[in-house]
Amino acid sequence: MRTTFKYFLGLAACLLMAQVSMAQWVDATTAPLGDGDNPYVGNEYTYTVTTGTPAGTAKVWAIFTDKGTTAALAADYTMTGINTGSAKITWKKAGTYYLRYAETLNGCTTYRGQKIVVSENNFYITLAADGDKCNVEAGNVLDWTTYETKADNKTDLVYTVTRHTEAGFTIDSWKFEATIDLPTGISIDAGELTTNDAGCTVTNTTGSTYTFTGITKTDLVITVKAKGKVTDGGNLKLTLSKGIAMKGALELKDNELRPSNVEETNAALRDRIQTMVLKPLPAASNIQF
Repeated sequence: MRTTFKYFLGLAACLLMAQVSMAQWVDATTAPLGDGDNPYVGNEYTYTVTTGTPAGTAKVWAIFTDKGTTAALAADYTMTGINTGSAKITWKKAGTYYLRYAETLNGCTTYRGQKIVVSENNFYITLAADGDKCNVEAGNVLDWTTYETKADNKTDLVYTVTRHTEAGFTIDSWKFEATIDLPTGISIDAGELTTNDAGCTVTNTTGSTYTFTGITKTDLVITVKAKGKVTDGGNLKLTLSKGIAMKGALELKDNELRPSNVEETNAALRDRIQTMVLKPLPAASNIQF
């Protein structure tokens, strides 16, 4: 009987300790935004605990919308490392959450809790409206014996990428990746895709894909020298991806729900595509007599 009494006394103590620890949630700080307790939608954060002595044999992370009773919707986050001392969480919806860590040893469980306020991510990038331009030789008198085969005519086509952030949110720089689709007969020489930002580094990573890093201007103007014959032309489509704003150690991903705030699967409707049409010249011979 005494042994049984001690067992239930110990179990009651464990339960009491669990209830006390569950009540001791660490509150979220008010600043700076972007930290783990004030994250932005779309970003991944790592949350850890340091295991002490004695160490628990079972570990579980969980997310609630209150202090430990109502589980958050699975669609509002993704989490890996649920049964380890380090969980990686990507927040998908703004709101207030409670992150709980449970560790169990010999049937007794203790908890750690952190209040987290997820803010809407208002960083996004857009491209300007589509446009067109005649070949650079338009309006000139051409010697067709030369221009019929001359393939190094270069026409400047301009694209503008604009970054958007919420009022009062400053960043150090931003970056993105872009792919440009070229029509038959048109090419871009090395170094002839340039920008208006002296701090921006443009790297041709592979084929028609470029990375733009170290951008500080709000509007990045990209000039592409499209090379080909005067009779070559077509659509040169620039597509943006992997936009990231940087502020110290924080990397804030392009919120692809913006600007419409509707989950749009068609990238063109998210304004991250701009098509410039290079208009070719007619192929007429020299005047004959």
